[in-house]
Amino acid sequence: MEIEEELPASLVAPLDVRDVYGNLLIEEGDDLTPDVLGDIGCCGKFTSSCRLSLKGSLVRRDMEELLQQGVYHVMFPPERRAQVLALYDDLRVLPVLFEEFEFMRSRDRYVYEHTLRTAAMTATLAMDLYGEEKAQLIGYTALTHDLGMVRLPDEILKQDIGDDPRKRMVLYGHTIMGYVLLTYYTGSPDFSSCRVALEHHERANRSGYPRGVELKDRVIELIALADTFDALISERPFRKKAVDTRGAFDFLLNRSKQGYFSPSAVSLLVVYNRQSRASGGDLMISDEVRSSFHHDDRYVDWSVWKLNAPPFCPMKKPGRQ
Repeated sequence: MEIEEELPASLVAPLDVRDVYGNLLIEEGDDLTPDVLGDIGCCGKFTSSCRLSLKGSLVRRDMEELLQQGVYHVMFPPERRAQVLALYDDLRVLPVLFEEFEFMRSRDRYVYEHTLRTAAMTATLAMDLYGEEKAQLIGYTALTHDLGMVRLPDEILKQDIGDDPRKRMVLYGHTIMGYVLLTYYTGSPDFSSCRVALEHHERANRSGYPRGVELKDRVIELIALADTFDALISERPFRKKAVDTRGAFDFLLNRSKQGYFSPSAVSLLVVYNRQSRASGGDLMISDEVRSSFHHDDRYVDWSVWKLNAPPFCPMKKPGRQ
């Protein structure tokens, strides 16, 4: 993926960020300047490690099981499921990422399963839009998009945070924490996986976070689409009920008209939910809203809240220079 712009010096760590072994990488309130990020990348000692295959791993087995459950059973018929799993079988990843996946699995099972479903959905979309070779790289970056989520405290990760500005600020910061972690593990903030972790909640119409910039990268937008879809249809303790599939599609189709997502990618996603996998270009979708749901899902749409609150800009703690 191409890097469109330099990062501003205003990114700030919302919490202390520690690697999976407990080593402190950066403190709450510290500025993430290019120099600081460069130092974090240089401190990591993981890039020289041999890569390990996902084939036969717990991550791979869990992904296969998840793709046979609920709506994903329809969206991933046997042949396509086998293709996506084969794509991940061929991936070789840093050993430290297996430690991260194990930590994520034990810390919050929802985030772990959400990550695997999002990665699989991203991969199948990428296969149809870009071909298998590029889909493997895209699928790899999707697999680590939410590493920062499991660094959040339980009061934010597992509970309804309402309109508490401080909690929402920290929640926004999961993107920054994932960015720091992957910069440390990969050795540079310029790797695609780092950018995906940072920008997968940005939107083309500048309504996203953490920076509220225009998302120009279509690959990150694809991951954002898969991420949003799975978040909508998944049950969480803090939400009364998950959105049904048709309601999720209505939401995404409406958002595509508003410039949040690519219409062709959303149409392709809808096609996956049909037994007959017709061409996305031939798809006819009614504008009628067939399902309704709450719009306060904290993983989906922040635009309403942002109308009444300042942009995400975590401040240094009082007294810190």
